[in-house]
Amino acid sequence: MRRSTVAVCAAAALPCAAQSITGYHIGNSLTWDSEPAFLSHYAADQGMALQVGYHINCNRSLDMIAANPTQTCINVVPGFGYYQDAITNVDLTYVTAQPFWTPSSTLGSDIVVISDIDARLSMNPNNTNTVLYIYQGWGWDWFMNNGSWDEPIVDDLDTLTDAADEYFVHLYNRVDAQLSRPVHIIPVGRVLNELRLRILAGEIVGVTQLSDFYRDPVHMSYDIGRFAASTTTAAIVMDRPPFGMHNTWIAIRGDGGYSTQTYIDIENTIWDVISADTRTGINTCLADTNRDGMLSPTDFTAWINAFGQGWSLADQNRDGMVTPTDFTAWIANYSAGCN
Repeated sequence: MRRSTVAVCAAAALPCAAQSITGYHIGNSLTWDSEPAFLSHYAADQGMALQVGYHINCNRSLDMIAANPTQTCINVVPGFGYYQDAITNVDLTYVTAQPFWTPSSTLGSDIVVISDIDARLSMNPNNTNTVLYIYQGWGWDWFMNNGSWDEPIVDDLDTLTDAADEYFVHLYNRVDAQLSRPVHIIPVGRVLNELRLRILAGEIVGVTQLSDFYRDPVHMSYDIGRFAASTTTAAIVMDRPPFGMHNTWIAIRGDGGYSTQTYIDIENTIWDVISADTRTGINTCLADTNRDGMLSPTDFTAWINAFGQGWSLADQNRDGMVTPTDFTAWIANYSAGCN
């Protein structure tokens, strides 16, 4: 199993119930659509504590954010401040950086800014192992629907930043090879593309078109769109399966008129995408309930605890609910083992 350094409680008999995470998100309105301020609610319902800061500069690429480091469109969080201060002065578990396609932004400039983020993190000895996530945005509604997502992208430093999936493949590979710290990806774009495919196959209840996930040609809708982006992010940075996270979302944000099954279908899509993408760094073994990277009898104790708390780790049959049937599913998952 490929392991992220975000949520490891080695040799623990229980999941990381008292774990405290501190994160920082750098990007524009696409990062804001992942609802970074909402992530603490997900964490609390998973028995975790998450403090989060963010530097959001709307309609700006990473090079433009770096060139104007005190310009934002959303007020920064007290105690964190602007990104250059936060990543140097705050002890962070993770940082996300979101590329964006503007005339000035290229593969080379994205690498320069991400490398600078790495260097500033390294100024703080406590941030040596801070995980750096590349936040993969998505294209416009038409972009996702007309095949542009799959277009080939030249792996060259002068290539303009693009929303296509292959652009992020090149960016990730280059950054991962260059930096010594853990580098992972939050593939929200891939999640949206998979949702598109499942909508076409009639597999997302109550949704007939990808446009339902957008509130305008570019941004996520305030209901299932932002739910998809935020839950993808939460599941990865917390190293938790997304099953049942809709309960947290609906309790605070409402259901937007969609059924519970719609949200469960989205959660399963998220899991299928992020668990198949090794770049996310998550633990894909559902039976490894204490998240220590191995299967052992202590995972049974951990499952009992997760079941009692109603955490997503206990939902072994992926139906969005924590019920006694999950015990049978855990036994099956445990017996099947994990790669």
